[in-house]
Amino acid sequence: MASEQNHVRVTDPESAADFMKLQDDQIAILQEEVEALELRGRRLRRAAFSAGVSQSVSVLCSAYVIFAVRWSLLDWSMLDKTIYNIQANWTVWNIGVFAETIGCVTNTLVGVLLGMIVIGAGVNAASSSMIILFKLMEQVIVGVSIVNLILVGVFVDENNALSSTIKYYYYSDAFPQTGMQITYVLLLMNRYGVIFSQIFSGLHYSFLGWIISMWGVFPRHLGYALSIAGPCHIVNVFLNLFIPQYNDELAIILALPGIIAQFWLAAWMLVNTPHPSKNRGATMLG
Repeated sequence: MASEQNHVRVTDPESAADFMKLQDDQIAILQEEVEALELRGRRLRRAAFSAGVSQSVSVLCSAYVIFAVRWSLLDWSMLDKTIYNIQANWTVWNIGVFAETIGCVTNTLVGVLLGMIVIGAGVNAASSSMIILFKLMEQVIVGVSIVNLILVGVFVDENNALSSTIKYYYYSDAFPQTGMQITYVLLLMNRYGVIFSQIFSGLHYSFLGWIISMWGVFPRHLGYALSIAGPCHIVNVFLNLFIPQYNDELAIILALPGIIAQFWLAAWMLVNTPHPSKNRGATMLG
C-alpha cells in the first residue's frame, strides 16, 4: 500500500508536466493556424482590392470605346463616312485604341487575380484554373483585334510616313480604293474578333458564377447574376453572327446582366474580403 502511494506521488508531477506540455503544444498549433488565417485574409484582401481596381478601370475603358468610338465613329453601312469620322476625330480614335489596350491588360489581370482568389479561398485548383483559362483566351483574341485597330490608324492617318510609304509601294493613286478596302477589312476583323471573344467571356462568367454559387467565396446572388450574364454573352454572339439585321437594342438588353454583374463584382471587391470556401473541407479531402 505504501509502495503504491509512493508511486502515485512520484508519477503525478510527471503526468502534470506532460499534460501542461500537451496544452502548450495545442495552443501553439492554434496560434499558428490563427496567424495563417490572418495572413490568408490579408492576401485575399489585397488581391480582391487589386482585382476591384482593375475591374473598374476595365469597365470605364470599355464604356469609352463603346460609346465614343464604336457607336460614334464607326458606320458599317458607309465606309467613306467611317474613315472621315476617324480622320476628323483623330484624338478620340487614338484615346479609344489606348483605352482598348488598357482594358485588355486590366481584364487579363482581373482574370488571373480572380483565379488566385478562389484558389486561396479553398476552391480546388482545377476549377479555378478554368476561370483564368477562359479569360486569357478572350483577351488573346481582343489583343489581335487591337492590332487591327492600330493598322487602321496607319492606313487612315494621311500624315503618317508609314502610311505614305505603304501607299506608294503597294498601291498607287490609280487604285485609291485599295487602302479603303484594306481599312474596311481590318475594321471587320476587329469587329468580329471582339464578338467572337465574347464566347470565352461568357464561359468565364458562367464558370465563375457556378463556382461562387457552389463554394460561396463571393455573395451567392452575385454568382447567380454572373451565371445569367454568361449565357447572355454567348447568345449575343450567335445573334450577331447569324442574324444580319440584329439590332443594338436587343444587344444592350442581353449585355445588361453582364454590365450589372461587372459593376457589382468591382464594387464588392473594392470594399470586402472574399469568404473562405463553404466546401473547403470537402475540397481539401477531394
